[in-house]
Amino acid sequence: MFIIVNGRVRVSSSLPNFKNVAAEFCCGDFFGELSLFDEGPRTARITAVEPSDVLRCSGPSFFSLLEGNRNIAAKILFEISQTVCHRWRRLLISDKDHPIL
Repeated sequence: MFIIVNGRVRVSSSLPNFKNVAAEFCCGDFFGELSLFDEGPRTARITAVEPSDVLRCSGPSFFSLLEGNRNIAAKILFEISQTVCHRWRRLLISDKDHPIL
């Protein structure tokens, strides 16, 4: 998973049926969260729109952080869950006027 510290990135789908889908993420947003829970193929391509710094959190580091800080673990997992649900919900109801990621 990557957390954007500063800058802006463009996210485009790497899924065959969603080639034109794109969104932009900025400071405080995160991407790559699915890789924490699933070793499947990537579903998006990330391109920096401007100079950007991102913080990389690998799966083992992420779960170690959660184990060592149980007070915040539920809040972090809830935030990730909400974001994933929001992105998928937008994917399911999207049209050309509503970017889905």
